[in-house]
Amino acid sequence: MGVQRKEMANRVKVETYRKEKYVGRGFVEHEPFTSIRALLEITAAEDDFGEYKGERQEKVQAELKVIEYEESDEREGDTFRDWFPYKAGKNAAGEAVFGIKENSKLGNLVRSCKNESYLQSIRTGKSDFDPADLIGRRFYAQVEESQNGKYSRIAWKTIAPVVKKKTTKQKQAESFEPGDDLPSDDATSDENNPLFNEEAN
Repeated sequence: MGVQRKEMANRVKVETYRKEKYVGRGFVEHEPFTSIRALLEITAAEDDFGEYKGERQEKVQAELKVIEYEESDEREGDTFRDWFPYKAGKNAAGEAVFGIKENSKLGNLVRSCKNESYLQSIRTGKSDFDPADLIGRRFYAQVEESQNGKYSRIAWKTIAPVVKKKTTKQKQAESFEPGDDLPSDDATSDENNPLFNEEAN
């Protein structure tokens, strides 16, 4: 009797699964993520090659994750893909090559995610750019719809670095003038910070 009940229960589960799986399937509208200012993280990056209108193109394909954005928090954690083109040019030997160009979408991304010294080492030929160097890095940018309204894309002129907030000690050091007493460690500790004490109370 117990075996029969088990078999019956399994049949019910299968039939329910079939109904849930196949009933009501159709097209789902995709709404591209947009924001006037979003904090994004690069979760994957690699070189991509192809042709457009008969011309060879090389670009960095990046997977981007929304960490936070100005308008809401509903789509935090969403991901989308965007491309950052290399620019065609010539090297010192006069050979046609693709590389990072100043004041470009990829150039702004690299500068914001790494730093000027990293770009300088590539510029002088001391090192080669590897898209994997960008993985895990974060930056700010405006995100808009593509021309056909189907995809999210970065407004490249808005790409900006994440600036770390200065600590109390750093702010006091910047405002220090000759003749001032140096702040003690006790004076700059969280325990003597009125904001800290208010939260604690």
